[in-house]
Amino acid sequence: MAPRSQRRKHKKPPPVTPMVVIPPTEISSEPSTLLKADPSIDALGFISLDNNVPGLSQLILQKLNMKSYEEYKLVIDGGTPVSSFGFQCPQEMFQRMEDTFRFCAYCKALPCRLPDHKVLRHCKRCRNVYYCDTECQRSDWPAHRKVCQVLRLVAVDRVMEWLLVTGDFVLPSGPWPCPAEDIQDWDAWFTMRGLQLESTLNTVLSSNAMTMLWANLGRPQPEPDVLYSSLKRLITDVLSRPLTLGLGIRTLAVDVGKTGGSTLHIVGASHVETFLIRSGDYDELGYMFPEHLGLRVIMVGVDVGANLLQSSSPLPLEPGTIQLSGHKALYHDFWEEQIETGNLAHPDLVAAFHPGGFPGGQVPSQYPGGQAPYPSQPAMMTQGTQGTIRPASNFDAIRDAEILRKAMKGFGTDEQAIVDVVSSRSNDQRQQIKAAFKTMYGKGNRDESQSVNHQMAQDDAQRLYQAGEGKLGTDESCFNMILATRSFPQLKATMEAYSRMANRDLLSSVSREFSGYVESGLKTILQCALNRPAFFAERLYCSMKGTGTDDSTLVRIVVTRSEIDLVQIKQMFTQMYQKTLSTMIASDTSGDYRKLLLAIVGQ
Repeated sequence: MAPRSQRRKHKKPPPVTPMVVIPPTEISSEPSTLLKADPSIDALGFISLDNNVPGLSQLILQKLNMKSYEEYKLVIDGGTPVSSFGFQCPQEMFQRMEDTFRFCAYCKALPCRLPDHKVLRHCKRCRNVYYCDTECQRSDWPAHRKVCQVLRLVAVDRVMEWLLVTGDFVLPSGPWPCPAEDIQDWDAWFTMRGLQLESTLNTVLSSNAMTMLWANLGRPQPEPDVLYSSLKRLITDVLSRPLTLGLGIRTLAVDVGKTGGSTLHIVGASHVETFLIRSGDYDELGYMFPEHLGLRVIMVGVDVGANLLQSSSPLPLEPGTIQLSGHKALYHDFWEEQIETGNLAHPDLVAAFHPGGFPGGQVPSQYPGGQAPYPSQPAMMTQGTQGTIRPASNFDAIRDAEILRKAMKGFGTDEQAIVDVVSSRSNDQRQQIKAAFKTMYGKGNRDESQSVNHQMAQDDAQRLYQAGEGKLGTDESCFNMILATRSFPQLKATMEAYSRMANRDLLSSVSREFSGYVESGLKTILQCALNRPAFFAERLYCSMKGTGTDDSTLVRIVVTRSEIDLVQIKQMFTQMYQKTLSTMIASDTSGDYRKLLLAIVGQ
């Protein structure tokens, strides 16, 4: 049955205390059979990457000049992406992926900036880290040796996961051969599936698909025990989520016998959680609770795969049915728009996944450096929570404003202090803090001065580069601090310095390093710094082009900018679109609404 979400209106149950589910102590897991059908957009080659190195799969897309998995899929199918860049065979694809690591891990030098006598050479053990000379490698070895073996496993997993995508690795599944109540932990589950799983893995190890996979790569095939462990990790990646949800349901005594079905939310879901999503991927959850009357699994996150987004339905679930759906949004927005309005039922269980985490920091000792390639582990809350933030007791807006001012004053920020205040205050309390801050300090958080400090611009550009393009992954806090607090003239100078230093404009780097709402917000700030009238002119044009009118955007910009810079916006609008703003408003609106807007805009 194709996945779809449901809409049912329930009364709000009382809030409860969050609880944590014990993580597995063995590498394990394996779900329902993966049919040999067209792979999901989000299933192409990155299953284990983000679980080992969070953010790595998105980094690879960016280094390939590919904006999305849709573009990636187009290349896999033999098409030409929008960026006119791609690869023609698996071997070239793997080479491109390895090229994403091609910078000196110690001095951070890129290949294009090396002297003629130097060349990047990878670590022969892990093949994932490069150095420009032996001196850098020796200097970095004390730190690198702690993760070298884990990175080697990442490199193997990156190749092996293609067996899942192509369907050459069919996972065993079916009703549990023992009573569900006998499976109390991951060890018991793995023992139950052990014989069937061992047979499956041995078949894959000796398959022609395995031989051809490594032949295409042009690299020696690892030893069987390494490949065997990699296959077990891939199984764990696929099955960890439904089984951990099941352990949470059991630990928190969620009633799965509720008429119409129970609702489970996965908060913070991304492309990692939506890999290989098919109608049978959560069957193992059903085998754990064979008498359930329906399980509705809703994944919420800004990067949920488009293949999972489904329309809602008011119909109750049939007994024994598991439905999967996704909502592309921040969880608090999803809650306000879908739960509080009654469009969707209140959840019986909320799971928030933390990539690669072990609660309490306990990691199996067989992995060097305390890092293991295990899947995400969730924290659980139960019985329909009514929002993640409650009003703080003993609230004092003036005291909080002083804390925030101190945290953001001077060079750098005390990010923990900011998080402690903002994340534990209700929306109404945050508005009071905002008003108190402006009253006490005469401004919001952003520097409103018109002067430019060119040395600061150069320093900020260097920090932004090191936080994004110049490292593996992205330091989002650095971007937030600089872009949210510098004046627009100062940001413009920083953008110019960044372009000179990185040979790429900052807007392009933000597009490569971020996605979703974060990307949109940061680009909005930069566009305003670069040319604020052009930014608002574009928004006005987009609000009226095509069929229909985005009235809220049109009214908001016209009214809020009418006493600030609407004259400059009108001039820029004419330059950009070869028509006046008033002409487009007149042709796109009518009646008193048109008269009011034209009276504000003028001719």
